[in-house]
Amino acid sequence: MARLTLARCRMCKGRDEAMKDPSSSKKKLLKSMNESLNRPAEPLHRTVKGLSIRCATLNDLDQLLEWRMEVLHSVFADVVDDVDWEALRDANRAYYIHALGSKDDAGCASGNLAGESEMRRPLIASVPGHIACFAELDGKAVACGSICLQEELPSPDNPSGRCAYLMNMYTRPAYRGQGIASAVVDWVVHQARCAGAEKIYLETTPVGRAVYERAGFVDMSDMMKLDGPR
Repeated sequence: MARLTLARCRMCKGRDEAMKDPSSSKKKLLKSMNESLNRPAEPLHRTVKGLSIRCATLNDLDQLLEWRMEVLHSVFADVVDDVDWEALRDANRAYYIHALGSKDDAGCASGNLAGESEMRRPLIASVPGHIACFAELDGKAVACGSICLQEELPSPDNPSGRCAYLMNMYTRPAYRGQGIASAVVDWVVHQARCAGAEKIYLETTPVGRAVYERAGFVDMSDMMKLDGPR
C-alpha cells in the first residue's frame, strides 16, 4: 500500500526553501506561511442525502470489531497466508478498550478547531489515542473510519509533534461512488485537526487513492519500513 500525507503543507516546499535562505524577503515568506498553516480552518461538510456520521464509543465495541474484521478480510485475506483471525480479533478488542477512552465519551469534536492554547496541551490529556466513526445512510451503517493519534519529536514541518494516522477507512462496495468515503475523510481530518495534529497521513490501496487525492493528500517520499524476519 502507498503512504500519503495531507497536503496541508502544499506550502511546505516553499517554506523549507525559505528556511534555507536568510534573506529578509524569504523570512517574510516563511512568517506568512507559518501564520497560514497555523490558522484554524473551518471543517468541510460534504452533503450526502440521508447520511450522518457519528462518533463511535466503547458502547459500539461489538460493531467496531465486526467492521474491523470486515476491513481486514477485504484488505489482507488474499495477500497474507495463515492468519489467526480469532487472535487478531482479540487483539483489536484489547486495542479498542485501551485506546477509545470511556464508554460515553470518545473525545470527538463537534465545533470549530481548538485555539492555540488548546493545541499546546499534552495530547494524552486532551483526547484518547483513537477516534472512530460510522457513516450511516438512513440509519444503516455503510462506512467507517478512524484516526490513531500519536506524538513525535517536534520539527519545522510539524512544530507540535502531533500526528494523526488514518486507519480502517472503508465503505461497503454497494455504497461506493456516492461521496460517502469523501464525507468520512472530511470528518476524520477535522477530528485530527481538532486534536492538534499537524501531520496527517495514511496508507492507501489503489481503490481508495482517488478519494484521498481529492481531499488534498499527496505521496510521501523517503519513507521506509523494516522488512524480513522478526
